[in-house]
Amino acid sequence: MLQSITKICGVLNIPGIITLEYTPATWINANLWEDWTVNGNQATSITWADDNNQWLSMPLLGESIRWQEQESNSLDGTTYSQQLSGILPNVRVDVQAIFQEMDRYRFVLRLKDKNKKVWIIGSPNNPLTFSATATNGDDNSYQIKFEGVAVRRTRGYVPTL
Repeated sequence: MLQSITKICGVLNIPGIITLEYTPATWINANLWEDWTVNGNQATSITWADDNNQWLSMPLLGESIRWQEQESNSLDGTTYSQQLSGILPNVRVDVQAIFQEMDRYRFVLRLKDKNKKVWIIGSPNNPLTFSATATNGDDNSYQIKFEGVAVRRTRGYVPTL
């Protein structure tokens, strides 16, 4: 049912992302994926393929993180291009091997924004690709990007206790 969003969004807003976590889509049980949604497009838990899998983290520079979700309409329906980019400081030789391994996977992301809201981007059926570019100039960093196309908007995440 269509309703006003004035009370939901409010006027207090702190832009920016605090944390980025990621997991390979293959670590999540895709058969149970749709069962974890609740009213309001929020997730309450994530079912892993096995208990050894978990969220991995990446220390992006907070002010560099950009998250975008762009709606597109076509005869095939509505899709949402999703992209998260940022700067990972300190180019290091040992990170190259991790990035090489990450090239073999597609990902689901979990972010926490400065408003203390948590978001799930991607899904096992619509995961995100990863890319990284090293810049060893003045900033000595990696420009990283996760991107993909989904059939629904990004979900909020409210974990169950």
